[in-house]
Amino acid sequence: MAFAPYNVDMRAVIASAIALLAAFSSAQGLGPGEPAPPIKVAEFVKGKAVTDLSKGVFVVEFWATWCSPCIQSMPHISSLAKKYEGKVTVIGVSVWEQGDDIAGLVKKFVEGQGDRMSYNVALDEGMTMAETWMKAADQRGIPATFILNDGVVQWIGHPMSMDEPLEQIVRGTFDLATAQTAFAAERARTAKFDAFMAVVKRGAELYRSGDREAGRSQIESADSGGDTELNIQRKSTLLELYIDAEPLRFRRTVNELFELGREGRTNLAFFCLNAVHAPGANKAMIGQIVARIASDTGEIDPLGLYIAGLALMECENPEGAVKALERCVKMIKEQNVSRELLAEVTESLKVARERAAASS
Repeated sequence: MAFAPYNVDMRAVIASAIALLAAFSSAQGLGPGEPAPPIKVAEFVKGKAVTDLSKGVFVVEFWATWCSPCIQSMPHISSLAKKYEGKVTVIGVSVWEQGDDIAGLVKKFVEGQGDRMSYNVALDEGMTMAETWMKAADQRGIPATFILNDGVVQWIGHPMSMDEPLEQIVRGTFDLATAQTAFAAERARTAKFDAFMAVVKRGAELYRSGDREAGRSQIESADSGGDTELNIQRKSTLLELYIDAEPLRFRRTVNELFELGREGRTNLAFFCLNAVHAPGANKAMIGQIVARIASDTGEIDPLGLYIAGLALMECENPEGAVKALERCVKMIKEQNVSRELLAEVTESLKVARERAAASS
């Protein structure tokens, strides 16, 4: 594979890529103000079949049986379906499922959820709606929600954030122009992220091929524009490359990522949770990193603490996991974070306490 010379102007490369991606998105994309694609599903497994989205307010939410955030969102979606019964039709569409009997898998899952899914539920016809809705709107993760009014997309986002726009749409006070501007800005940001990561990925490929200096130089030259999220992605990529190849650079990058505040520390915790499952993982070293994250009194959020607690369990430090998860529970209650997350962390804390008791 041929690569661009190492001294190319990466800002120009990224700017050109952003322009191309943005142009493609604006020409091809689905977003607020655009007519909704048809609803085309294999079958409805709960509630009534919906075939026409042209009249009234609809919530179309994409989810999967394997998606933990989707499952956490289901009671909230059900409460909104009940609140707006007769005014809003809610449809959950299962996408990106795998297996020989997807219909059986989804049906069994939905039956098991009971009242947690008190709305209409269907499963995608192959990848039809995943393509015509999700991909067209550049939605790469689930859960993802589309709110429609008389066949026109009004809002796209996470179901836990749809309360306000849904209420405004029902009342007739929703500002579609503002939603369009916000969505366009998010699309531009996604294009910038993609272009940046394309440069970083090429650098990683160079590094893995044996040309470490050239690969590292290309990764470090990618222009983030001072964007913290992009800088975190850069350093996370370097961590993956350094963990087995360059211990000194690995430790230095850990410190740099730690200093990027709560976002950096949460990403570092995720990295450690993944790394500890790699063959031959150095659990002692990884455990020291997550213990540092869990015990730090600076910037940290409940998610970072939760992931650190899980990683500590995997590093065979259940006592440390108990302390991290207890602190996480306290923080969730103080910050009034979602009840679903609290339940998940509480269950993990129970497991950690059992392991700690067994090891004492």
